Amino acid sequence: MVGIGTGLFISPNSTAAMSAISVNRRGIASAAVATARNLGMVTGVALAGLIFSSVFNELSHGLSLKNYSDLLEPFFMAGFHRAMMAGAVIALAGSVLSYMRGPDKPVTGGLGVMKYPEAVLKSDVKEENKENRE
Repeated sequence: MVGIGTGLFISPNSTAAMSAISVNRRGIASAAVATARNLGMVTGVALAGLIFSSVFNELSHGLSLKNYSDLLEPFFMAGFHRAMMAGAVIALAGSVLSYMRGPDKPVTGGLGVMKYPEAVLKSDVKEENKENRE
């Protein structure tokens, strides 16, 4: 389920971010999007682990999972359930915030939303040629 959600989110999110950036800045924007995505995934895993560990530790009165037995299952499942519920709440909050943002607006210089004026294209080529000569 996470894979489907990630697959459905990443492509339109990356497209929206890249369409709002000029062509000569897309490398920087791509790196920023990838960094934010990775930071979000790492933070999410850490938060889920923290919640699971805290709940399991509290309910089992400090027992360890090193030697798992059937007696630990209720504590394990309670910790797992709370960690997944926290993830669901955060995902719902993110969905609401994304919806409140509204529809994308066409941006000049995007991924084909609107074409570049000819003068902009020529000036970008001149700047690149000038930088390459130096």
